[in-house]
Amino acid sequence: MHRRFLNRLPPAWLLLYVVPAMLGSCARRAGSGPQQNEQLYAECEQHSDCRGSGLLCDERRGCVECLEDDDCKRSQSCSLGLCESDSSEQNAPSEHDAAAEKPSTSKPADETNRPGTTDAEPDAAPAPVDDPVNGPSGPANTPTDPAPSVGPASPDPDPNPTPANSQPAEPTPPCAQPPCAASCGDGIVASGEACDDGNAMDGDGCSSTCQVEGGATCEITRNGCEKIGGVCVLRVPATFRDFSGDHLDFGDLGCSTLSTGLVQSELDDQGRPVLIDGTNGCIRSKQSFAEWYVDGANSVTVPGELVLFADGDAFSNRYGPNGERWTVSETGSDSGGSTSLEDCESYCEQVARNTYLCDNTCAPAINAAAQAEFQLTRARNEGADANTIADLEQDVADAQLAVEICETECDAAVEDETATCSASCAPCSFDASLWCSGGKTVQYDGTPTFFPVDGVDGPTRDPDEAQIPEEYGAAGYPWESRITGEAAEHNFYFTTEMHVPFEYEPGMHASVTFVGDDDAWLFINGKLAIDLGGPHVPELGSATIEDSTAAQYGLVEGINTLSIFHAEREKYGSTFRLTLSGFGFEAGPPLSVCTP
Repeated sequence: MHRRFLNRLPPAWLLLYVVPAMLGSCARRAGSGPQQNEQLYAECEQHSDCRGSGLLCDERRGCVECLEDDDCKRSQSCSLGLCESDSSEQNAPSEHDAAAEKPSTSKPADETNRPGTTDAEPDAAPAPVDDPVNGPSGPANTPTDPAPSVGPASPDPDPNPTPANSQPAEPTPPCAQPPCAASCGDGIVASGEACDDGNAMDGDGCSSTCQVEGGATCEITRNGCEKIGGVCVLRVPATFRDFSGDHLDFGDLGCSTLSTGLVQSELDDQGRPVLIDGTNGCIRSKQSFAEWYVDGANSVTVPGELVLFADGDAFSNRYGPNGERWTVSETGSDSGGSTSLEDCESYCEQVARNTYLCDNTCAPAINAAAQAEFQLTRARNEGADANTIADLEQDVADAQLAVEICETECDAAVEDETATCSASCAPCSFDASLWCSGGKTVQYDGTPTFFPVDGVDGPTRDPDEAQIPEEYGAAGYPWESRITGEAAEHNFYFTTEMHVPFEYEPGMHASVTFVGDDDAWLFINGKLAIDLGGPHVPELGSATIEDSTAAQYGLVEGINTLSIFHAEREKYGSTFRLTLSGFGFEAGPPLSVCTP
């Protein structure tokens, strides 16, 4: 938020982590008679994955699950994990679709009605890409010739467009507190498994209990990651919920302060944060906060994803849809201070002419031509012979051609220099109300324009232009149109919920870093790890996953879960940078291929 200035589906391998944790691995089979039903029930009861996954065993269909009022129709009920109607008919859960829309690009309101200055300063700002968090620039999909002007290299500032007006059934939260259910037959070699070939069958080299069978050879391998432009990406499923500014906790709240200690130290049994009674953070009540991360009448739910791009073993979201980083001029590296773009371009031309000084540069050639003409004139006056006259005339022609070449080349150099300089004209790094040129470019991970619900229309849509924060190299919180040259209205007031499963093994060192606004909380296995509550300017938080924090976060060898909760509650900006480092996502999950 920069009120601050005033005061698809996941990749298949990620599903291999998420789906077993949510659904278990027992097949949903239909029995045809009492004897078979008893067998199914017995098999289900004996299957450790069913018992450990929180699913129910039903004598008719084995291991199943349903959620009251979500997977079951209104006329049905959830009994023994099955959707049942009065006639005891079973029905499959309903599916929900959403159509993607482009963000609105209507003209923003007059800037004279915009807010002014902020009353809060961030504890830390994101660094250029060559800092320890962002790492060096230059991945395969970063533009090879980025524009030196302030702003993005990509024409589309929304890397994660989302469907509009979608209201799906609320998803079952994945495992927040381990042990999470990574099960034999899911294709992932988890703790306690010597192999996992994607089934629970005997006789194929990997047994039904995921142990190597006698005489078989099993090779553990990794298939790697999905790539965009040659760079690994991680698609994190996300649920966005769009709220109206009429909600008690969203809109013109009149505050801009980082507030820690707003939520309890552990998620509830539904995998959601719980507000502590008596806290503030511009949150009206425990009841109003409880609406942030559930589907309801006061919000529109939009399923989507956050695409993270790799830089080494670190994955971060980016500004552009193909991994383009946000590009700005390094503070103090630009020059000028014109009041308009046209004046900046004129300034560039003058600088170029002063640099090359064509009259001076070509003065030796001009003088040589003048001397040749003098020699020719004197020879004619003295009655020199024809051969001498002809030689001197050639000298004059050669000298004049040299002058013409020099002046042409110099003028071309001035034009090229002017064009290069003019292309760099952008809001000054030290004052965004002026225009400067020649700045050295700096790139940032994350995005200062995080608006995943721009496609939503209707009563929850709250359109307005965005401001770019100083943490992304824009002095004075200028409007986005000032930086990018394109006016766009974005939809404010929304929440973000994401769950990222990961494998922990002793000796690993991984970290999670978040920079953004407003509220942001990270829970590791349901335990609070990053606490950035309240409406505030971009703030930085981080957490480390290693042996020394294993007890603090309840880390277990095998599958664990990162749960990220975020809220954008005040205009006029939305910054979001999530960086996951050291988790091994670039290699993909461990898989096994067995030969009997």
